[in-house]
Amino acid sequence: MNSQATNTIGKLHQIQDMLIGLVENLNEQQFKTHYVADMGSPGWYLGQAVYLETYLIREVMQHDADMTARVRHFFDIGIEPDAAISDQLPPKEHLLNWALELQEDNLTRLANPSIFGNNPKLDPDWLATYLLQRHAISYENMLILLQGKAIAEDNGMHMVTMELLAETDSIESVLISQGHYRIGARDEEITFDIEKPAQMVELANFRIATKPVSNANYLAFMNDGGYENPAFWTKQGWQWRQAFNISHPWHWKKNPNGRWYEINILGAADLPPDEPVMGISQYEASAFSQWLAKHHEKFQGAVLQHEYQWETAARQGALQMTGRAREWCSNDFDLYPGYQQPDDITISLNNNKNGKVIKGLSLHSQPSIRRMSLRKAADAGNQHLLTGVRLVFPPGKPFWEQ
Repeated sequence: MNSQATNTIGKLHQIQDMLIGLVENLNEQQFKTHYVADMGSPGWYLGQAVYLETYLIREVMQHDADMTARVRHFFDIGIEPDAAISDQLPPKEHLLNWALELQEDNLTRLANPSIFGNNPKLDPDWLATYLLQRHAISYENMLILLQGKAIAEDNGMHMVTMELLAETDSIESVLISQGHYRIGARDEEITFDIEKPAQMVELANFRIATKPVSNANYLAFMNDGGYENPAFWTKQGWQWRQAFNISHPWHWKKNPNGRWYEINILGAADLPPDEPVMGISQYEASAFSQWLAKHHEKFQGAVLQHEYQWETAARQGALQMTGRAREWCSNDFDLYPGYQQPDDITISLNNNKNGKVIKGLSLHSQPSIRRMSLRKAADAGNQHLLTGVRLVFPPGKPFWEQ
């Protein structure tokens, strides 16, 4: 085994431990609780991560389905991780012991690639890197669940020491010139299938905000009645807002003194004014852009970014704070022209064909997935994905040069 493969397996071991660490201190009820709508329990996400690596290493590579067949009805692709599924999971300690034993054995097999024969179905080095990236996604999903747990347990009494104040003057932009730009990942890169193949796209001139919309920027929208005025919302967005009585980002709360604060995975905390707003849906992101364009002359024409605009600007080093919060885009998720579906759909992330595109990274994104081609899709009404918003503007001079 070469040194690069050894290093990758070491990193895979590390993230396996990180996944275990997120759940080992939960009690039995917490282990199986669904803290976020349309997501599974912490125990289910751990089990699915272990199932995936065991399926690919044992069943696909060695034609041994003994372990995976036993739990396929819990964790296979397409399984909806509802409360009924979580209730049927083994007790926490049993599942943890199962996970630890399989993780150790899976690492041993990857470290000895000769056991897979001369013509393995998947390249062992590719597989280790791929699993490292898939576990990075599982890790973020489990952190979202733990944030949901913290929100559910918060008593609403956090005493804010630094009050969040509204402002929009800090929004600045940079010009990206018309041209042909590369989008997506090259064939030789080990990435997810939906990032390929690489494309050349033609873009007109546009200006893009150097930073995502901040907490202070978003509070200005809220204070100006942004959640009460349907003029800022799409028809579907307004229906969603009314149906779920949405009036603030997912993890924001107001204390008895009327001051906003956030609940992160560690509990209640003051809202940093300059940090990107997150915990908003694409509907909310769109409403903010419409509000800003209509109520501030210097920001006329503000709209949500297209994923091509984000990736082009990011590749040019024009964007700041790309790793603080994921960012909604305006466009629907589509596969790139020339996309090839993997032979085994288990290794595909093409699982939300009706969603909106999300680009960028969160604070919790692991190094294995920190790249500009990374993309995912989610329903426009999803508030729970550590996602914020960045805007684009017409290509004229920025307001401070006019």
